[in-house]
Amino acid sequence: MICAEQPSSSSSANDQEFPALAKLKKQRGTVRSLDSPLPAYHPAKVTEIVEIPYDQRRYQNEDLQAAGKRYDAQTRICMEIVKETGVEINLNTSKSNTLTAVLSGNPNKVAVAKQRLMAELRQQETIKISIPQEYHGYLIGRRGDRLREIQSNTMTRIIVPPSNAPDPNTITITGPKQGITEAEQLIRETVERQAQQGFERLDIPKIFHPFICGPNNQRLDELRERTDTKINVPPRPSSATVITISGKRDGVMQAADEIRAIFDQVKSYKTIPVCVKKSQHHLVSKPRGSGLAEILAETGVSVEVPTDPISEEIILCGRPEDLGRALSMVYERAESSIGEEVHCPNRFHKLLIGKRGSALAELREGYEKVKVDFGDNQDKIWIEGPPEEVEVIVARLKARIAELEATMAIDTIRVDPKYFRHIIGRQGANILRLCDHNVQIRLPTLERGDTHAADEIVIEGDPAGIEKTKANIQQLVQKLENEKCKDVIIEPRIQQLLCTGYKNVAPPIRLIYDTFPKVSVVWPTNQLDGETPGTMGHDNPSKSVVQLRGDRQQVDAAAERLSKLIKQVIEENFRQEIRIFKEFRPHIFGKGSSKIQKLLDETKTRIQYPNPSDGSDVFTIIGREENVQQAIRQIEELQKKLANVKEVIVSIPSALTTKFAGDHTPSLRSICDQCEGVHMRFLNPRQKNPRSVTHIDVVMLGPPDALERAQKLVDKLNDRVAELCAEVDPRLARILGRSANVSTITVNKVHAYRVSSAPL
Repeated sequence: MICAEQPSSSSSANDQEFPALAKLKKQRGTVRSLDSPLPAYHPAKVTEIVEIPYDQRRYQNEDLQAAGKRYDAQTRICMEIVKETGVEINLNTSKSNTLTAVLSGNPNKVAVAKQRLMAELRQQETIKISIPQEYHGYLIGRRGDRLREIQSNTMTRIIVPPSNAPDPNTITITGPKQGITEAEQLIRETVERQAQQGFERLDIPKIFHPFICGPNNQRLDELRERTDTKINVPPRPSSATVITISGKRDGVMQAADEIRAIFDQVKSYKTIPVCVKKSQHHLVSKPRGSGLAEILAETGVSVEVPTDPISEEIILCGRPEDLGRALSMVYERAESSIGEEVHCPNRFHKLLIGKRGSALAELREGYEKVKVDFGDNQDKIWIEGPPEEVEVIVARLKARIAELEATMAIDTIRVDPKYFRHIIGRQGANILRLCDHNVQIRLPTLERGDTHAADEIVIEGDPAGIEKTKANIQQLVQKLENEKCKDVIIEPRIQQLLCTGYKNVAPPIRLIYDTFPKVSVVWPTNQLDGETPGTMGHDNPSKSVVQLRGDRQQVDAAAERLSKLIKQVIEENFRQEIRIFKEFRPHIFGKGSSKIQKLLDETKTRIQYPNPSDGSDVFTIIGREENVQQAIRQIEELQKKLANVKEVIVSIPSALTTKFAGDHTPSLRSICDQCEGVHMRFLNPRQKNPRSVTHIDVVMLGPPDALERAQKLVDKLNDRVAELCAEVDPRLARILGRSANVSTITVNKVHAYRVSSAPL
């Protein structure tokens, strides 16, 4: 016996017996408007019941021994249908041996399964009926839709023989007895309905079609409505001559007889050709052929306008007594409007049209019936309208064209296409400035179909303005031809020094600007984005390229002067660090103290203070090297006077450092950091990287205790370097090769440092 563990408390028992319902998550979705229609409902699953009486069942043997076989056959058939259609099928048999099948699934699949089930489980019969072959097409329908519909509704299979069969009129129907009866009835109804339909084809010459249709198709519409038929007459542009009639047989026969009667009446009409200018054909026909319909309604004469774009011959067809009146109407309509061509240079077209057609609207004021057409890239204007109005518009146009020819000149200037972008300028600034002289400038372009050469610039407008514009363009081109560009490599740090002033003193680069006004200095791209030269990264070499652009002679002189200026700026911005003890800063930099300022003025140097947030006591002196050294010595002397600060000179190996102590030298800087208040500098800064000496003298300043501790660390460092270093033959340089970037040589796992190049 298995015993379940009882819950420890009643609350836990309740939680197990009555678990909490899962909370539904709040759905965030769009709320359907009440005015919007409900979505169409398409059931995903339907259920149908099929009953087969005992007398119609295919498997109805009552023998008990055959019952199992009968059951197996029905099950096998149902399983095959389920496998092919995916529909669920349940079979039941009532006391009266009626077989009931319940089908559930997709609506389309259920219909297919139902048809298969009735065909397999009901008794099948076959009959043959005779249907004339001419009706087989209507029975099958488009793409077999009508035949499939009959088979689906009656649960039968219908075989329509092909046209080359031995008996093409015999149709075979297979299925249950009731379905066969229904299918035969539907087929005969379809054939009987189609037998009542008629179709007729009448070949009537094209020129007589207007008499059959009547003005605005009035006669044809009346005939269609009265006979309840469909009459198809080819449209005017078509060359077809066959008129088709379809509908009920009686109506088709009546409509065909009436059309033949009309043709017999009009086939004796006379035709005459009339020559009218092609440009006036649309005046005769009018939009949608309304003009032709009016002539036909008033005179009974048909007017045929040719569709050929070259032919000018219009054909009139009608009774002889009516042709004269129709001919007068044709000439009257053709001459109701005239067209005239006016010569006008294409460059004046846009001026005559104006902004948004304002000038053209002013020109046509009071004569809106006149049509003015400006050709594409043509030196002409086409005016069309009533004769009296056309004369007025033509006179206005000619007067306006004469005025434009007197006030609007045109000229061309040849410019190398490579200078076009300079003439346009950034965002079109230069070309807009040139257009201020009341002119318009057109650069050549192939897309517009320009006939000018590829290097011709067209200038049109006021004659005086054209001369000024040409002079400005020529001056600009001459300047560009004499222009030279030269690149100068300047480190970003030096760029900042060139562009930075000090104490109301202009930046050094201002000297280049003032001395060479025809030269422009183009700084790296980042400077255009608001980035100063000093903030540029050192990784991108292009940020060190400064371009000089301008007059050829001045660019060379400016480049030479800039090189000297760079050298001068580098010399005047020598930097060296010095430690100033915190307890002495109030006396040196304090309020009212002029010592530091006087010292800087005398030595012509500048001082850079450390960042207060870093808590550093390292200051930087900037100026010429000799002035910086003098300022540092004076500051050190000043600190000695303010406190008990000692000075010691020690000697260190030259291999220990490659730069000035305190300036990116890891070993010596580490000693300064460990011994608070100690400051180191070279006794002779010019020998920072000597090749002729083995040791360098370093000056150490600071409090006695810290200075003593720093001296011990330096001695310890010297001993360590002495153990690791040895002098080698200077001929080792030949082994290393010229410009070799090798600082150590490994032989038998022993490192030898080149500490001297002096001969042994």
